Amino acid sequence: MTDKAALKYALERRGLTYRQLAEALQIAPSTLYRKINNKTSFVLAEVYAIVDFLKLSNEELLKIFFAEKVA
Repeated sequence: MTDKAALKYALERRGLTYRQLAEALQIAPSTLYRKINNKTSFVLAEVYAIVDFLKLSNEELLKIFFAEKVA
């Protein structure tokens, strides 16, 4: 499950937009929005591309893509 707030924060810290991320992934912005909102999933290649594009630390990677939310 993608942590939408953490991804948005990572983009904002780098002065980037969702549109720029979609272009880097070579997908439509609407597809990116569906993935961010957990309607569909990111494939591993997309996760790696996001890590490279945003230059995410291991901590950010885990928080955005692999952290489980506890109710």
